[in-house]
Amino acid sequence: MDSCKVLNEFLERAGKLTVLGSKRDDLVNILKSSGILVDGELRLRSSNVTQDQLKSLFEALNVLAVLKITAKRVFRENGLNF
Repeated sequence: MDSCKVLNEFLERAGKLTVLGSKRDDLVNILKSSGILVDGELRLRSSNVTQDQLKSLFEALNVLAVLKITAKRVFRENGLNF
C-alpha cells in the first residue's frame, strides 16, 4: 500500500467537496498539523507520507465530518482501518 497514492486519492475527492474557501483552508490547516504539506490546489508537496501521518489526519478530521467519511472510505478501500 502506497501512502502517497492513498492520500492523493483522498485529496482529489476532498477537493471536489471543499469548494468553499473556508472549508479548504480548514483542510489545509488539518493536513499541516498532521505533517502533510499540500499546495493551494490540494496537491501533495511531499513524496513521503507515513501511515502515522494518515492516522493523525484521520483523527483530526473530526471537525470536517463529510471529509472524515470520505477519508474513511478511501482508506478502507486501500486496506487502512483507523
